[in-house]
Amino acid sequence: MWNIQIQLTGQQNLEGKIEQPDEVYITVQPGLWTHAFLNKAGYFAKEALYQFGSGAQEILKIDAYHDELALRLALHLTMESRFHTSGCYKVETLLKALLCQTVIDIARSDRRKAYTLMNSWNHTLEVLLKLQRAFQIEFDQETYPEWPRSGSKYRKKRGYFDTLLAALITIHPPAPIPQLLATKAELKQVQPRLK
Repeated sequence: MWNIQIQLTGQQNLEGKIEQPDEVYITVQPGLWTHAFLNKAGYFAKEALYQFGSGAQEILKIDAYHDELALRLALHLTMESRFHTSGCYKVETLLKALLCQTVIDIARSDRRKAYTLMNSWNHTLEVLLKLQRAFQIEFDQETYPEWPRSGSKYRKKRGYFDTLLAALITIHPPAPIPQLLATKAELKQVQPRLK
């Protein structure tokens, strides 16, 4: 995903290696995946990825050790935002993209695991909402009731995990990325040529 160059300065040993560097220079550039986001005008103006870069900076601030599921979800949504512009997902589809199927199957059969996974999911959504440039999250009123959501005072109903898996949620990357992608999609719609 990223091109990373590490450059060390300091005293070299007889083999030409630096064992204890005085300074370390790390250069990070976006990888080839970013070419899908570029248009010629933005490329030459050197502005094409600034909005995406600030989004990437926010995503990289997510603590990978404590909030691994949130980091996975943020990366998954960012990569899919280009072609899944509606942002509407079934919770089960997102969990299958982030976790192996056996984790979901075990949670279906063990209510403690289901409770833990549901809490992890709710915490993941909280992390995305607390970013400085927060993801935009909308819960479907018909399929995603109030009681399985984070901070709900309602008691969990029987079969809550299956209800959660079937629920629909709409998640868009931080603004202005959705607007920029929508503009790019409109530009790509080519009118048929008249002969």
